[in-house]
Amino acid sequence: MTLVTVRELVDDPDPLDQQLSELIVYTKKSNSDFLLLPGMPFSRWVCTQENVTDLDWLKAVDQHQARRFT
Repeated sequence: MTLVTVRELVDDPDPLDQQLSELIVYTKKSNSDFLLLPGMPFSRWVCTQENVTDLDWLKAVDQHQARRFT
């Protein structure tokens, strides 16, 4: 049997490090085999804005890429 942990992170980058630290502890304690996160958890969700431009989207992608491997 595979144990999967699914977690939605707050899209505010300020508490992200704390959330990730807590998630690491939880995942280890629960012996999860697989961790599923939302598609782009490292930036605010741009689609909450009324008018999303290409620049807004690219900025979100850049923020995601910058955090992804840190």
